[in-house]
Formats: sequence, structure tokens, C-alpha cells
Amino acid sequence: MEWLERFASSPAAERIRSAADPQREIPFRIRLGSGSIMVGTIDVLWREGDRIFIRDYKIGRTDGAPRLLYDLQVVFYALAARKHFGDVPYDLALISLKDSNEIGIDISDISWSGIENDIISAANEAGSGSFRPNLEMCPSCPWRRSCHFSQTAGPPDAGD
Repeated sequence: MEWLERFASSPAAERIRSAADPQREIPFRIRLGSGSIMVGTIDVLWREGDRIFIRDYKIGRTDGAPRLLYDLQVVFYALAARKHFGDVPYDLALISLKDSNEIGIDISDISWSGIENDIISAANEAGSGSFRPNLEMCPSCPWRRSCHFSQTAGPPDAGD
């Protein structure tokens, strides 16, 4: 657990400790415009002035496919926070506990309504049973060893 001790003495950990009122493990349940409900837990959130800071801790790799998934996860959290706090500035980052790095997530060009529509669409697709995996992601997916699709499906069908 040396990595945890290293993180505890890192600038990222100090920044969280020095925040006025950091909230940890914040559960949320937010209704989207479609009636779909977003549910999750934000690792840590705090406010500095009018800016909301959201951080998500990661123990594993933060590159490749997981990085894309991790970034989208934090954007998902930010959308939930935005439903609560409104249209204020957000500062998002992953914190890699193994190497104590804080990895910023650029949201300068983000369309919040587009993100919400993407989430609604994915929820509807998954709920209808027609959710299809993106097999191109299988080689770098962190869940490939336990996933039915990565073990039984061949390459994506050219006709799709």
C-alpha cells in the first residue's frame, strides 16, 4: 500500500484536504428530461468560489480504452452535478492513486444537452435489449477477460 501513502502526501491529496468542505462518496439520483434516472456516486466534490471540482479516483490504468471510459464517467458525474448546482464552471479530473497524478478532463467544447441525449439514447438502447458492444474496444477493455462478447464474438461484421 505504498502507493496509498504516496498519494496521501501528493499535491492532489493536499488540495482536497485544504478545500473548505470536500464532500466524499456522494450518491446521486437525477431524473433526465426523458424520465430516465441517472444513479451513481461521485468520489469527491468541492466548491472554490463559483467553481465545482469533481475528482474520480482510479487504481488501475488510465490510458487507452479505460481512459475514454473514465473521462466519460466523470462527465456523467458532472452532468448530475450540473442538474443540482446549475450552469457554473466545472473542473474535472481523474486521480491515479498508483502514481498520484491528477489528469484533467477538458470540457471546454462540451454540449451538455448532447451528453444528456447520448445518455438517454444509451439507456433506451440498453433497456430495449438491443445494446451491441463495440468489439473494436475489446483488445484494450479492462473487462475483456470476464466479458461474454470479447470471448465469443469475432471481429465486427463488415455489414453492420
